[in-house]
Amino acid sequence: MKTAVPLLPWQKAYVADDARRKLLVKSVQVGGSFAASLEPVIEILAKPELWIILSASERQSKEVVEEKVAAHIHAAQIAAKIETGFFEETSITQHLIKFPNGGRIIALPANPDTARGYSGNVILDEFAIHRDARAIWKAMVGRTMRGYKLRVLSSFKGRQNKFFELAKELGLIATHRGWEPETNPTRQGVWSGHFISLPMAIRQGLPIDLQELLDAIGDPEIADEEFFCIPVEGAQDFIPLELVLACESPDASIDATLPDGAEIYAGFDIARKRDLSVLWVLERDPSGLLTRNVIWMPRTRFADQRDIVRPIAARATRLSIDATGMGAQLAEELASEFPGIVEAVQFTGPVKDVLAAQLKIALEERTVRIPEDNRIRRAIQAVKRYTGPTGQVRLDAARSDAGHADEFWAFALALSAAATKPYHPLTDGALLGQTILGNLMEARL
Repeated sequence: MKTAVPLLPWQKAYVADDARRKLLVKSVQVGGSFAASLEPVIEILAKPELWIILSASERQSKEVVEEKVAAHIHAAQIAAKIETGFFEETSITQHLIKFPNGGRIIALPANPDTARGYSGNVILDEFAIHRDARAIWKAMVGRTMRGYKLRVLSSFKGRQNKFFELAKELGLIATHRGWEPETNPTRQGVWSGHFISLPMAIRQGLPIDLQELLDAIGDPEIADEEFFCIPVEGAQDFIPLELVLACESPDASIDATLPDGAEIYAGFDIARKRDLSVLWVLERDPSGLLTRNVIWMPRTRFADQRDIVRPIAARATRLSIDATGMGAQLAEELASEFPGIVEAVQFTGPVKDVLAAQLKIALEERTVRIPEDNRIRRAIQAVKRYTGPTGQVRLDAARSDAGHADEFWAFALALSAAATKPYHPLTDGALLGQTILGNLMEARL
């Protein structure tokens, strides 16, 4: 079958592998979803079957159909029909591809209900970031027992998830850069395990400049996980990935138009040279707080930052702004221009502890919805919990060219602005800030 683009050797080997259960540990940017979505097209051309592709989100399931399956169909000159509807009687969007011989591909966002909705061959795409992954896995084991095929693929997202456990069982955990399995694919029981890091794909002809990517990321830990398939240790994560994923929503956005009359709250984390200034905008609606905008301002002049923030402040009920260090003057100017709206916050250690605790509680209680965005996931997870030799707990994030968890603090400031009673360190007492990690946060870890 002719494909939309030439396949790399590893992709050919993966598609040709007819094992009932296949696992693919992959780097980002290597064409994993492209290869995985080609297999059902080839299979259906030979025999009318049902394939279900469960992606991490509605947006990703749409991309699989429109950018990958559609490309395969076009390259093969197949007169297939693509339809969009709803899963059973829910509001969950599903994409259906009907082939002339009666074969079907259904792509939809993964959750336990959609996983139990059909019986057929299944592809779990980016399984490491599926919400309720263990419940989905439980449903899939039963659904694929009657001779159906199961495909599981993902890049790593920490170690506290079902995908990591499956990869570990097959011995497909890279321990250092340049690591490769002795046999590829690796066979173990009913499983066939494939492994492809970015350097391996580049050697096979993938036209990517690895050094340019590493320089752009600027964070060795992120590069290890995403490009070299080395899962990072997540035991000290302040916010578990599962908590972040549970609050992601297709309704949230990073660039939405603010509706007239909306109740708006915002948080502004200020930087000038090393880090990013980030503005996070929330709207209160009947379901809680919805992220409407996340505006990044890398190395932006203070005058330009003020011009960006001013229209938001003019519409906001409250805007909390980092008034520490170099942000002090900009915070003072905006507070003077918008009295009673702009709240200057001094980023002392106790204040940051309280802001972080408020953010974690909001995620745990599902009172806020955030965009499905890798950059935001990384920033929220970048904040780690450290315990010093005296037992004192602190929160911090490694500084890199990608920033210093600036999105996390802008988000935390926006949530503080939206709080019924925002935290004021000068009037609420220092004790709360000094003990928040030892009491409230400790109980939630």
